[in-house]
Amino acid sequence: MAVTVTSELGQVVSDGPISKLATVTGINAKTTGATTLYTVPTGVSAVITGVTIRCTAADTVGGAANYSLGANSTDFNDFVGINSVVLTLANTCIDGAWYMIWAASPASQPVYVAGKVFSIKITTGATATSQALAVDVFGYLI
Repeated sequence: MAVTVTSELGQVVSDGPISKLATVTGINAKTTGATTLYTVPTGVSAVITGVTIRCTAADTVGGAANYSLGANSTDFNDFVGINSVVLTLANTCIDGAWYMIWAASPASQPVYVAGKVFSIKITTGATATSQALAVDVFGYLI
């Protein structure tokens, strides 16, 4: 059954059956670097339609982590979310807080071919005693 998903700005995000493709836990928001979220399986391509970033644990967060999402080179910034223009986790990211990032438009939904690695890259680590994230990746395979 096809489901049409519309973004908060009224743009059609997808006409395909969207499902959760992956969940990655234990991402340290204090440490810079890339973490693999999803690798496209052999024989198919993937369209990532949204990402949920959840704070699973946080202590004394005083400065936000900056991040990028995508599968291009080492920048991992070819997925642009509609409500993540700055791509900064809020300073108030406390245990249990979450952020849903939908693709802004079809142009920001690249078709990732088999073997592509979709990642989150912490570009500036959070100023905190600790901050752990879990990320859910949503999309569909074609």
